[in-house]
Amino acid sequence: AFNNLDGHKAVTAWFRKNGKRPYEHRIYRALGDIYVKQERYVDASDTYEAFVALYPNDDLAPEFSSASIK
Repeated sequence: AFNNLDGHKAVTAWFRKNGKRPYEHRIYRALGDIYVKQERYVDASDTYEAFVALYPNDDLAPEFSSASIK
């Protein structure tokens, strides 16, 4: 659904409105992965980096940052 909306901006807005969830990182990962499969590399990188910007101290931030570089 977020793919059809405004991408990572829609994800961020949804969680901001509805509160954090323990699976939030999975949503960002799945959306980024969809963009990679669609060869939308800038959108994928932006999605991974959006997670890092929101949660720079999260244990998964380095993994998302690496995914953005790839």
